[in-house]
Amino acid sequence: MRKALVEQTTDPADQRQKLLSMTPAGRALWQVLPNPVDLILKTAFEGIPEDDLATVVRVLSTGTERLNNLLQKGKKS
Repeated sequence: MRKALVEQTTDPADQRQKLLSMTPAGRALWQVLPNPVDLILKTAFEGIPEDDLATVVRVLSTGTERLNNLLQKGKKS
């Protein structure tokens, strides 16, 4: 069932390509939908103290940085 929220047009620079864009109805719907990131954060982390969240972010950021550094060293060898 088509809801006319997105329209498809041919790319004038490359006729093989299709361009997608929201219609006015699609933009109106987008404005009333909940922000998915806010919803995920609220569901996952609501009620967890800020200090605990800050610790988790610090630990995961450090681990990610170390793994990225290890990968970079491997690429240079």
